[in-house]
Amino acid sequence: MNQLPEILQLCYKALIEFFEEIEDEMAKEGRSYRVHYAKETMKALCRGYLKEAQCFNQDYIPSVEEHMELALVTCTYPMLLTLALVGMGGNVTKETFEWMSQGPKILTASATISRCMDDIVGHKVTKIIVN
Repeated sequence: MNQLPEILQLCYKALIEFFEEIEDEMAKEGRSYRVHYAKETMKALCRGYLKEAQCFNQDYIPSVEEHMELALVTCTYPMLLTLALVGMGGNVTKETFEWMSQGPKILTASATISRCMDDIVGHKVTKIIVN
């Protein structure tokens, strides 16, 4: 953590504390296993952001396929949905989290729609600003 810039150290510490609080609450209900899945999706999101930054810094323009593979993670949809499931009641089982972690078609489709909508809006805003 000491190798991170100061602002990222603050963010990292806040994330650690956030997950510790959630884990404490889930442990009271016997559902602490859920936090593992939330942490894994957060790690995937951070890896995605790092990859996007590397592409940007290297002036690398990914193919559409490469972009979409990464964009489906960095749209945050999988992470947000997993976090939503963490706080739900007893109907959400460990099998639900296992299923979600495998990237089911419904999750991929939802993330694709979300990301494409974001890309379209971002393109329109960029076009307006440039013109």
